[in-house]
Formats: sequence, C-alpha cells, structure tokens
Amino acid sequence: MSTIADRMAAAFKEVTGLSFVPSDDRRISTERFIVTAYREPASRRYTFKAERFIMDSTGRVMVAESEADCTSVRAMVGAMREADRRAQVLRGVSDRLTEDGWTIDPMIGGLGSGITAHRAGVAVMIHSDGRAVSSNLVAQIYAEAVVRVIENDVL
Repeated sequence: MSTIADRMAAAFKEVTGLSFVPSDDRRISTERFIVTAYREPASRRYTFKAERFIMDSTGRVMVAESEADCTSVRAMVGAMREADRRAQVLRGVSDRLTEDGWTIDPMIGGLGSGITAHRAGVAVMIHSDGRAVSSNLVAQIYAEAVVRVIENDVL
C-alpha cells in the first residue's frame, strides 16, 4: 500500500506531467499548484486540498481551490482538475468584469480564494466555486450570470 505522499506525487504527475519525490510533509508546491493533505482535528481521515494559481489579462494572480475528502490518486487528480477549471473560470470572470468597468481585487478578504469586484460603491465576492455574494442583489445576479457564461465557455 502506498503512502499519502506517494499518491500525491502520482496525482501531481498525472495532472501536471511533473515528477516529485514524495515528502513527509504531504505538500507539493509549484508556481501553478500547491497541493496538501492534512488531517482534521479529532479525525483519522485526511483531506486533500488543491490550490491553482492563475493570472488574468491584466497580470493579477488569483487562486482557486478544490478539496477531496479521500486521498486516492483518482480523488486527488479530480480535485486538481477541478481547481484548474475553477481558476480558468475566475480568470474569465475577472477579465469580463474588468472590461465592464469593475475594479478587481484578486482575493476575498479573510478567505483568499476567489475575487472581489468593486464598482460604484458596490462589492461582489466571487468564490472559486462560482458562488457570488453581495449586499446588492442586482450586482449579485449580474455576477452570477457572468460566472455561468464563462463556465459554459470553459467547459
């Protein structure tokens, strides 16, 4: 039976083509991805987390995340591919909102993953899973529509 670190290295190679020597800290870090496996407190199970960094057309670097509650190679590959898809959607949303006159912050304060868009005193937080949150319902609906359009383009 392979260790979690061995399975992480295998999943990372399958997704990126890059080989890594498994490490005891259960973490692999490159310019594009940071992947980690960690144990939740008071649990015997590990969670795998993939963070995908991507740059939009203006040079802003943003991050999208995905997690799997299983540490099989297949689950880790799935989480990495989902993080990559989410990052591509965030990049597209950032570019589209920038074109529409929004100011983009490439993170969500306190969370990190996702983007915050500002325009005319209104803020919309777009999480890496595609959820849009705003105190302004019209802005939220608009952001959700942009996310859906970009998701269709990415698929």
